[in-house]
Amino acid sequence: MIAGFVVGGTGTQQVLIRAVGPGLSPFGVTGVLSDPVLTIYDSTSTAVASDDDWTAADASVFAAVGAFALTPGSKDSAVVATFAPGAYTAVITSNNPAPGTALIEVYDVAGSAQLINLSTRLQLTSGSTAVTGFVVGPGTGTRTFLVRGIGSGLGRFGLSNLLADPQLVLRNQAGAVLASAQADATNPTQALVATEAGAFAANASDAALIATLAPGNYTAEVSSASGQGSGTAMIELYDVTALPNVPTGAGGAPVFYLAKLMPASAAVGSAASGYASILYNPSTGSGTVTVQFSNLSSAEVVAHLELGAPGSGTVVAGLTGGQVDSQTWSIGPSGQYSAAQIVAALQGGQIFVEIDSANYPAGELFGSFVAAAASQTFVAPAAPPALPAGTLTQPDPNSAARLLAQATFGPRAGDIATVMSQGISGWIAHQMALPATSQLAAVRADAAAFPPPQSGLPSDQSYLAVSPAARQAGWWNIALTAPDQLRQRVAFAFSEIFVVSEQDEVLRAQPEALAHYYDLLAADAFGNFRQLLNDVTLSPVMASYLTYLQNQPGNATTGTSPDENYAREVQQLFTVGLVRLQPDGTILLNSSAAPVPTYNQATVSQTAKVFTGWSFANVGNNFTAQPPDTKPSGAADTNGWLNPIVAYENFHDESAKAVIDGTIPAGQTAEQDLSAMLDQLFNDANTGPFFCRQLIQRLVTSNPSPGYVYRVAQVFANDGTGVRGNLGAVVTAILTDYEARSAAAAANIGFGKLKEPLIRVTAFFRALNASAPNGRYLDSYYNDPRGGYDPSSLLAIPEFFLGEGALQSPNVFNFFSPDYTVPGPIAAAGLVAPEMALATDSYSLNLMNEFSYYLFRDVTTLPAPGGGLASPFLVLDYSAFLPLAANPSTLLDALNLAFCGGNLSAGTRAQLTTAIAALSPNTSATELVASAVFWVVCSADSARQK
Repeated sequence: MIAGFVVGGTGTQQVLIRAVGPGLSPFGVTGVLSDPVLTIYDSTSTAVASDDDWTAADASVFAAVGAFALTPGSKDSAVVATFAPGAYTAVITSNNPAPGTALIEVYDVAGSAQLINLSTRLQLTSGSTAVTGFVVGPGTGTRTFLVRGIGSGLGRFGLSNLLADPQLVLRNQAGAVLASAQADATNPTQALVATEAGAFAANASDAALIATLAPGNYTAEVSSASGQGSGTAMIELYDVTALPNVPTGAGGAPVFYLAKLMPASAAVGSAASGYASILYNPSTGSGTVTVQFSNLSSAEVVAHLELGAPGSGTVVAGLTGGQVDSQTWSIGPSGQYSAAQIVAALQGGQIFVEIDSANYPAGELFGSFVAAAASQTFVAPAAPPALPAGTLTQPDPNSAARLLAQATFGPRAGDIATVMSQGISGWIAHQMALPATSQLAAVRADAAAFPPPQSGLPSDQSYLAVSPAARQAGWWNIALTAPDQLRQRVAFAFSEIFVVSEQDEVLRAQPEALAHYYDLLAADAFGNFRQLLNDVTLSPVMASYLTYLQNQPGNATTGTSPDENYAREVQQLFTVGLVRLQPDGTILLNSSAAPVPTYNQATVSQTAKVFTGWSFANVGNNFTAQPPDTKPSGAADTNGWLNPIVAYENFHDESAKAVIDGTIPAGQTAEQDLSAMLDQLFNDANTGPFFCRQLIQRLVTSNPSPGYVYRVAQVFANDGTGVRGNLGAVVTAILTDYEARSAAAAANIGFGKLKEPLIRVTAFFRALNASAPNGRYLDSYYNDPRGGYDPSSLLAIPEFFLGEGALQSPNVFNFFSPDYTVPGPIAAAGLVAPEMALATDSYSLNLMNEFSYYLFRDVTTLPAPGGGLASPFLVLDYSAFLPLAANPSTLLDALNLAFCGGNLSAGTRAQLTTAIAALSPNTSATELVASAVFWVVCSADSARQK
């Protein structure tokens, strides 16, 4: 195997080159090259470095550049050497004559080198694909690359048996195709930058493309265009950013971009939604635009594409009014932007749709375009490599900590040892067998111990027997202490999909009902999705929040029609989504290469008729009492808020209804209509991949691969026993999948997720075994019956400074969209980053300040309540870490597992080791541990989940 690379710049640069054979076995690769030997040649074919077996001294370099670790004593090879600018070739041979699979890797060690060329020569068999991965480093900005797939063009070097019909594909981290090209001697890209790459022969059947890429991970793939060819081929990559007259993204296949349209923050009360797409053709410099939306609050005024940020963007294209079907966008200069800059902005997620209405002339709907995987035909993703033996039954500490970060509210002392003892599969099964901890019971216990004072509370809450603070305290108590962590973490994920919110003025006065709704989600966590959908639909909390409680048929005389709120959201957000999906969650395109809508406004209007005639179950809360009695009685058998809603047939629309996957016949009861509607949504082909992708995002990674979504969605469709919608099997599949458990997947720069605020804080408290001496997990005097009401103590309740709270979303779309991305490198890589929607400057500063407050305060100096009450402040327990204070390395090992899931980077670790060493010799063990904890929890490694 041969790989070439070029070192640019003017000075010498340190580079790591590895030849990995046996080191691939832990990733499920079989038939590896057993004893690779690595030799590096310069441009004169002189050997300048070589290695047979890597040494332990190389391990620190591996960690520093982010390369995966090798098994100590393995027969892999590595060279760490300093190279002058120039061209080099890495050659793998073997001490063992048996052939096998090997990997050549090239890394910039110092961080200042510029590798301007990489090339790999491989032998392809019929139907195989050659793959080269490369990384555009952070901080480099967008860079332009020439990528070539060479077959017959290698003949001039005396090579034979060459691939006759190379097909080149460039993909981003998400697997989306960014560009592609086939052998074409007339392609002008082939003649570009010939002085750097060497021109193709006039009749060479080789492929080439040019692409401008933001920082991130990419792969270039070469295969036979016919799928049948075989022979030798080479993949070449050239950084041509600084060369003159190189176009941006010249040549290549069209790239698909999708935008989910959401109401603007200023469009308070808008229920509008929709999607838009652009199919950009690099060869013509134009795009085909489609826009579909519904439920604007008022007439549309204008719609356009803009560059920049909503509210301050520059219009780059006007759109026709109403629904836009395949409008051509000829990209040209606009304002201060050139055509190339607009294309780069599209690639970087900085082009968005704005739809203005009469009520919101500054914009009612917005959505930014992000590259997305889409196709007209479906090919099932290949199976992933097998996990190393023992992964699920004998996890190491890092693997155990990683599971707990995904499946709990954070590891507590002893949890890692428990997972290692039970195994990952055993721990999941044990957790699923635990009974659900009731939030309603916790809320009532808190309310009994801390009855709300009748003075000091906001006037609209002064009458309550149970205050919203009791619900918050109950949630935190369970998140921090309940044994059924997996069930509660899944329930929290469900609460971010099937959203209801205390911000609603009616529900604000119903903390018990909200707690009961959360219990419903926990009870159904490992049940069946069909039952979950039924229970959510019949919840009076959901019925009130999405306004189908006491929904009535249309009246031609008065001009009224059934409320459409739930009819829209049960489809858009809970089951099928806006557009048709392939079985792997990628987007299905029609013959015009546009998305296929799952439903339209007519479908919503028809579906709304299904949800008529439903109201509270108890007498006094039905259609005869307007408005319904909102005072909770505290007894489940008489309180309508704590019972499923029931049908009142006199108020149900019995007409036929044309819904998403068929017609519901006329003359049916409300219960029959509802059952038929939910059956259609449950069985719709979109529901599995749409729902499973979101659940993977909430538990494991923001950007699951299509293969990951496909595998989990297949389990949703059939759990192996013929059952559809088995959520226990789905959760197990998510947590035991290759991508969730593979160290190789975790090492990928695009894998994982930013921890959302609540998860960061619960993990902090759980790792430090926080206790509440007075039994209330609110860390304040709030509602203390004898300590009084201190409004300033509200700041100590995490919801008030994190911008996020359980069941406190500002709207039905949750605190962040599953498709939210950040313009720039993240969007350009085709990645989403949902939790980044909350990562504002103020949030980051507030969180650091709160960590500091909890770690360094002295609770003995804080005001104590009267009457001998226990302290109302949460107390942190450092006992698990104090014995390690004398050994910074061992202490950081423990903190790494507790707060970073074993993902503390070598660079961060080196900085923290220096910081700990700089502490005064007189620093107490408690202060040292608290300081180390503070530095770790404030690090980027603690903020992300891998």
